[in-house]
Amino acid sequence: MISSKKLVVFVCALLACASVALVLSMNAGTKDQGVDAQQIGPKIEHIRTIDLSFVGRESWVKKLTFSPDCRYLAIVEDPDITTSTIIIWDLKMNREQARIVGLPSFGDMPQSELLWSPDGKSITYGGGHPMKFWDPMTGAIIKELNIDCKDVWSRYNRDGTMLLVDKGITLNNEGFRIYNTSDWTYVDYNNDGMMIETMSWTADNKVMVTGTWAHADKNLTIDNNKPNSFDIVIRLIDPSGTIAPRSVVVPAIPPDAPGKWPRQAMGLLSSSINYATNKVLIQNNIVDGRTLEIFQYATAEDIHTGKVPATLEPLFSPDGKYIYRMGGNMEETIKSVVVEAASGKPLTIFPGGHGGIAISADGKILAVGNGRSVDIYAVK
Repeated sequence: MISSKKLVVFVCALLACASVALVLSMNAGTKDQGVDAQQIGPKIEHIRTIDLSFVGRESWVKKLTFSPDCRYLAIVEDPDITTSTIIIWDLKMNREQARIVGLPSFGDMPQSELLWSPDGKSITYGGGHPMKFWDPMTGAIIKELNIDCKDVWSRYNRDGTMLLVDKGITLNNEGFRIYNTSDWTYVDYNNDGMMIETMSWTADNKVMVTGTWAHADKNLTIDNNKPNSFDIVIRLIDPSGTIAPRSVVVPAIPPDAPGKWPRQAMGLLSSSINYATNKVLIQNNIVDGRTLEIFQYATAEDIHTGKVPATLEPLFSPDGKYIYRMGGNMEETIKSVVVEAASGKPLTIFPGGHGGIAISADGKILAVGNGRSVDIYAVK
């Protein structure tokens, strides 16, 4: 019998290899037809390029996040394979505001996000030992939070009163932690048999966790469900305890194909909430934050045929009507696509990028990482 530890390692390797291979290989058919080739959705116009070549010869843009007031853009650059740098760029003055250097490399970790506090007064990448919070205007450390767990990544809730912290992808019952940001007291939650791979808040302060069921014991249950090994479990948890947890299971072996080898039922390397609609975007799927209903807006066939580009970081528009999918533009020929969230219909084509995509809270500015530069677009 396969031990739990070996099974976890195998599942992690399987998911990571499958996701990376998908992005590297599937974009071959999504050739850029020019930014004006298709503009039937939001109109996207290039207005500026931020040249970051001064940071270093080997630096590379990895992640982007706008400040809540839309004036500043936080840029994660990896100057080498071991470190990351955060640059705060003042979009109004078109200049560097602050720089935070010497951080552990987190640019290639899909779950790790650069987090502005909702009041805009601090910024963190939600990990590290200790977890550090910086003043985005000066780069000075304003708080350090000791976390007694590994592989940490985090998410603020809507108003910033709580911080959700993952405690590691293992079966050792690490689960997750929720901090009250007023006094930094916390409550720990078990994973209850799940190998948690993504987490998100919902609009009504529930927590949605998604992961693989990596147990061989067929008698184990979760929320009256009895998953099989490799099944995907999507679970909704009420931190207040008012409502009991509930979950849905996405089978790794399709019901119409018994006997086949389990396949990755869903991409699980990133998730994000749209508070306007209470929908959680989990790569190619949209999950309702209230009912757990799943809508697959982009299928494997859509990606294979070039209808939409493969990506590890799809992005909701602030109103939840659109999803931005950035194509990997290694040869400057790959397109990115805006799709309609309700139907999955491709609407607007815009140029691909090399890493990192973000849209401002007012939905008017789009930023796309392109190696040692960032392209800024107006969205109309």
